[in-house]
Amino acid sequence: IMFHYSPYAASVFNGFSAPQYRFEYVLSFTLAGAVAAGLSQLSEVRWKEMLGASVIAILFYWYNEHRHGLDLTKPAYTSVILLLFLTIAALFVSKLTFKKSRLTVYAVIILSAVLIVNIYQKYVLSEGGGLQTVSNTYLTSREYKGEEQTELISRLQSKDTDPLARLDWMNGVRNNTPIMYGFNGFSVYSSILNQNLLSFYWNDLNIDMGRESVSRYASMGGRANLYSLLYGKYFMTEKTNTANVPYGFTKIMESKHYAVYQNQHMLPFVKTASQVYNETDFDGSPALVKEQAMLRGIVIKDPSGKTEKPPKLNNLISHSNITAKHAEYKTGQLTVMESTGQLIITPESPS
Repeated sequence: IMFHYSPYAASVFNGFSAPQYRFEYVLSFTLAGAVAAGLSQLSEVRWKEMLGASVIAILFYWYNEHRHGLDLTKPAYTSVILLLFLTIAALFVSKLTFKKSRLTVYAVIILSAVLIVNIYQKYVLSEGGGLQTVSNTYLTSREYKGEEQTELISRLQSKDTDPLARLDWMNGVRNNTPIMYGFNGFSVYSSILNQNLLSFYWNDLNIDMGRESVSRYASMGGRANLYSLLYGKYFMTEKTNTANVPYGFTKIMESKHYAVYQNQHMLPFVKTASQVYNETDFDGSPALVKEQAMLRGIVIKDPSGKTEKPPKLNNLISHSNITAKHAEYKTGQLTVMESTGQLIITPESPS
């Protein structure tokens, strides 16, 4: 119970990432072992303990149905209740004539467990998980890998034969979209991710990927400098999502629902530089300072020669108009009134 309500425990079991209750699988195996060990001690269970367990089971049923609105008449939940009461009944029988009914008790528990596993698989995982919707029609639809997106990407690749050009587009939250559609992208998931890339995203450039995870990376956080530095030549999005198009990108191609934008400030794939910076000099520096250093020169860990000092950038916050929307902002403190409360920071035009 303590682990369940602790986000720290859930984060540890999820690889120090977003909290998820993956430790409960370990708990399930532990409880299964405890139950298996307890079956051999049924004759030692006292009547009071059995009655107490029965009362707790009944109260659990009542509490969940009447307090939480849990519909226990559904097949998936009914099977759990059935298993619970069959087990209690088997325990009462075993208490009366344990030696003669021992095999019957074991049979009831094992058969009930097999029954509940299959019912849970059918109603919760198969039907409840929507597996029946994963059809060939869905896999080839616009929501997954549709003809429209495929055709638009093919048109782009025919127009630009640069084998190193990278396109930023991800279908929903499917990080392996570039692999699925066959283009050089900005996202990948799970086992094909490496530690250095993740550290570069999180620690060096502080890129906001929209989702916290140690198993994926995605996009450039809409930052134009990074697209130019990392050869991000194109950006594709739904026509209803043009607000997220990075600065310096202009539309060059479109289909019925999608549009492709091209970076107008591209840097060569390989460039020479005369300014050298020491990586350790940027500890604690804002991400924009690191971006400027990468644009002007090269950042090296433990360089042997002379190095430049990190670039100095003006603090634009003091020269910006700051207004609160659905919130109140006073003396550096933001009080949010609604779920959409936010600060709107508009930099003034440079003089």
